[in-house]
Amino acid sequence: MYHRVDNQLVIRLYRAIGIPVMEAKRLLSNYSTDRQIEYVIAAENAENGILYDPIENDPTLGPIIKTAINSVAERVNREHTARISELEKTSPTVAELFRTGRGQYHRIWHETKKHLKHDFDIDWRTPAEMNPWIQFD
Repeated sequence: MYHRVDNQLVIRLYRAIGIPVMEAKRLLSNYSTDRQIEYVIAAENAENGILYDPIENDPTLGPIIKTAINSVAERVNREHTARISELEKTSPTVAELFRTGRGQYHRIWHETKKHLKHDFDIDWRTPAEMNPWIQFD
């Protein structure tokens, strides 16, 4: 579903993070007007150039989101370590390829997003969703 986007928001987003104007417009059109404004404000306040969902600043939702991320990350990292241990027994070369954990962030974010929606009815946007122009690994 696409939403109407105010041109001033597009220009503010362009100035904040430097993505092309049409990409900024396309990106914002995915969100309701209120979410567009939140997104642009988050971009303007981003200190390191990486955006995060502004609901993480909410005094009630923020701690829930942080706890969920940490909990899912611990579980995913334990599972990854167990998989590597099994692979070392059967295929050390393959184990070495997967040891770095590339892609783990995406799995953590995906599973956190599902958990937050299912258990708390929270629509959290992952860093990958907030920063579609960045390649995370």
